[in-house]
Amino acid sequence: MKLFHSILLTLIGFILSLCSFGNLAAQPQQPSPIALNEFKPTPIQNFTYYVDANGKLEVGDVLRADIQNQFTPFLNEPLARGYTGAHYWLSVVIRNPTDQETWYLAADHPLLQATVYRVQAPGSAVQAAALDERYAISRLQLLPQQEAHLLIKATSRATLSLQFRFMTESQLARELHREALLLAVIAGCFLAMILYNLFLYLSLRDRDYLYYLFFAVINCHLDLLTVNFPAGIWTWFDIPW
Repeated sequence: MKLFHSILLTLIGFILSLCSFGNLAAQPQQPSPIALNEFKPTPIQNFTYYVDANGKLEVGDVLRADIQNQFTPFLNEPLARGYTGAHYWLSVVIRNPTDQETWYLAADHPLLQATVYRVQAPGSAVQAAALDERYAISRLQLLPQQEAHLLIKATSRATLSLQFRFMTESQLARELHREALLLAVIAGCFLAMILYNLFLYLSLRDRDYLYYLFFAVINCHLDLLTVNFPAGIWTWFDIPW
């Protein structure tokens, strides 16, 4: 009888261990937290992701346990995904070891559309406030010494890149100012080229300068498209530029 009880208890313990192992295996895998840096932008290099090939899932769908279990770690893969109609969902955990409470998540590629959600509880998330800039930039509030779980929905009408950085307000201001100066120089060069060739064409009536003028206008337009300047130029007049 004692032997029977021992065997029965062993079997029960074995079955319970299998059940607990199955529950552990079913838990969605979360990446280790990314520590924010107040002295320089913090790139996202540690995350898991899910590919919505049809682009039909909303954040509520992605938060379902069956979808969460399909997130895979991002390991030694190219961040640039090229032309794709798929929507990428990035799962990121951040930790704030600084005294800064306001942070900005910015995409490195200007033609990337990104929506950021902060997971509040299992099955629920709140969308972060987005800034009206050329780049996809979202504002996040994170108290010191706290962690946050984020879901980032990334898509693009052009080439898709999964490069993002966390920045403080001063870092973001410096980045935007530096790029604005560079864009001003480039736009100034194109404007000078356009005016110069227009003047020569009107003065000399030589068609070669008209061709140069068309060349400058077209290249100026294409270059401004690649940097999304002004903001939204990619979708101007509802034309798929």
